[in-house]
Amino acid sequence: MIYVAESGPKANRVRRPAIMDQDGANSQYLTDGSSMALTPRFRPMATWSPT
Repeated sequence: MIYVAESGPKANRVRRPAIMDQDGANSQYLTDGSSMALTPRFRPMATWSPT
């Protein structure tokens, strides 16, 4: 599953794309959070694009 993870205080949230197994295990961030990720697009067989 691909999702946008949020962390940090409400006034300064960090949103970054993440991936996890179907059962919710092995969650991994796909970026370091330095760029905005409000509506990322994911193509499994291509490169990731934050737009």
